Amino acid sequence: MNIEMLMPFCSQDESRPMITAPFTIGKYTYATDGRVCVRVPDFPVPPPDIQGPQGVEKLGWDTAPRNVAVELPEEIPCERTMDCTTCDGTGTHECRCGDTHPCGDCGGDGKMIQNDQGVEVGKMFLGESYLRKLAALPGLKLYDNGGVPDVCYFTFEGGEGLLMPMKRA
Repeated sequence: MNIEMLMPFCSQDESRPMITAPFTIGKYTYATDGRVCVRVPDFPVPPPDIQGPQGVEKLGWDTAPRNVAVELPEEIPCERTMDCTTCDGTGTHECRCGDTHPCGDCGGDGKMIQNDQGVEVGKMFLGESYLRKLAALPGLKLYDNGGVPDVCYFTFEGGEGLLMPMKRA
């Protein structure tokens, strides 16, 4: 596990600087975008000195359901993009102070994922963009939460994570 493998789980929203890079609290290094959170113990190379959000170590790491392992779907739909609805595809926005900044919703590239679709995995409904990120983790084991509105717990070589499921329409 290296810092580059944690970066996809960080937020691209520059208005949330505490979660735009991995951070260490106690004996774990975390990466989160607010919907998925991964952590690895005893990280070999300390990440940049960023103060992470308070309470991330109390997210339910020990209480999340983990009795039934489930497989990822063989086919996860491809990512569909569209022009960012916040910046109309320009990649920038004008703030209240009058300055122009990179758009926090699209990371400044003017594109965003078009309505992340849910995929049924066991009794859970999980976002396809997050399933693509999880699929890249070595030794992934995903645990069914029984369809309750609770986090989905997963493990991978060297760490563990929590993912918020989607609501069914």
